Amino acid sequence: MVLSYITSPYSYSQVLYIIAEITFPIHLLGGYCILFKTPLAMKSVKWSLFNLHFWASLFDLLLSFFEQPFICMPVLAGFPMGVMKWLNVETGVMVYIGITVNYLVPVSTVSMFENRFFVLFAEDTHWRYIRYLLLIFNYTIAIFSGMVTCLEIPDQQYARAIVFAKNSEIIQFDLPESPMFIISVYNPWITYRLLIYLALFVVELFVFTILIRMNMKKAMTGFRSTISQKTLKMHKNSIKAMNLQVAIPMLVICVPCLSSIIVPVFLSDHQGFINFTNIVVSSHGALSALLMIYLQTSYRAEVVRIVGCCRKLRIGEGVQVFHISSTS
Repeated sequence: MVLSYITSPYSYSQVLYIIAEITFPIHLLGGYCILFKTPLAMKSVKWSLFNLHFWASLFDLLLSFFEQPFICMPVLAGFPMGVMKWLNVETGVMVYIGITVNYLVPVSTVSMFENRFFVLFAEDTHWRYIRYLLLIFNYTIAIFSGMVTCLEIPDQQYARAIVFAKNSEIIQFDLPESPMFIISVYNPWITYRLLIYLALFVVELFVFTILIRMNMKKAMTGFRSTISQKTLKMHKNSIKAMNLQVAIPMLVICVPCLSSIIVPVFLSDHQGFINFTNIVVSSHGALSALLMIYLQTSYRAEVVRIVGCCRKLRIGEGVQVFHISSTS
């Protein structure tokens, strides 16, 4: 029932707009907490954490508000349904923006963990010079990979004829106001590049996670005591929170994406399931922000303070109304 409803491009777009209305305030709250409520002892992580939050939030909003890509499988084709489409932004430009932001999320995740490793354990080592090469390399991949894909986009008249001839079931989604845009005509290199880049980022993230864990263990046992035990304990708790903040949203992305490849084989309404996975993925940044607020003590305290003020205000308004009515 639900899959049948969101199979329609228009219903799919409506659901995504609702998701955007719910998640946008969460993104703003997360950004506010990072910028203004990060403790002084953790100021070194503030900008790397905000960098990750920004790109994750933008990725969410691209999926749910600005672009709303309606993706048709098994071919690499689709069309936008979001605000940028109504602003007459070219579909090719939206493809580039979407791919670039998609890569900037894992790159910023790696940068955040690298920053933790550098600040805690490698400021006085040769890594303070080498790290810039890694950062430049990662951000270059993120910025130029989408450009390579866009340069490979085929002539649309030729591509549409071939794709529609072999996949007639997607013709029903070729709308007059949103014509199907073919990104690739059976070009496996796009998939290969995606898998290679993601594998590279996963390896980097794994390496920094292991390095932080090993050095933290040595420091906590007194072998490397350049940082006070109290500060180390605070950073250790912060890193645990970062691990959960990254791991759980990654599952929200990976599980639906893998399911979108496997499950449609057993479903007749596979387009509805693909749309469902896009809807789930479009909320991963908001989930990450909620986890961050919950796991970081200073952020959680600020939200409790805000909610407490709102509650007191509502109670105060209620008392005032009751007093007026009683005197009348």
